[in-house]
Amino acid sequence: MSIEDNALLGIFDSGAFGVCNYVFINSESAHITIGKNTAINNGFTLIANSTSINIGADCCIGPNFTCYDSNFHSIKPSERHDYTKLEDKPVFIGNNVFIGSNVSLLKGVNVGDNSVIGAGSVVTKSFPKNSLIAGNPAKLIRMIEA
Repeated sequence: MSIEDNALLGIFDSGAFGVCNYVFINSESAHITIGKNTAINNGFTLIANSTSINIGADCCIGPNFTCYDSNFHSIKPSERHDYTKLEDKPVFIGNNVFIGSNVSLLKGVNVGDNSVIGAGSVVTKSFPKNSLIAGNPAKLIRMIEA
């Protein structure tokens, strides 16, 4: 795991019962990188199963953020417990991305620089830089003027 200068994880002592942050790197090939000046609020979960999660610099991420590089189980019942069948894919979050509270990013997602993700969104596909996205599943609302 790489955490660059001035990155903050779980930035406030909320005093709330049961609030925790969880980072799990499941294999030698897995890696998580958090860029400089990025702040991730309380209650986050980052799990890199076999690839990577890369969060850029200067990002602001709200509470209860989840990000995974894997589905962790096949949707096929006959393969559900065969972990060799997983197709993990890395996640990339660009620089200066603002992510609202209760957002989930799933495997293979690439969010471009300067994008904004609305609260409660489930991001299942990639979006270019300067995107305003929201919803479940997340959709492009409009482009943001640079």
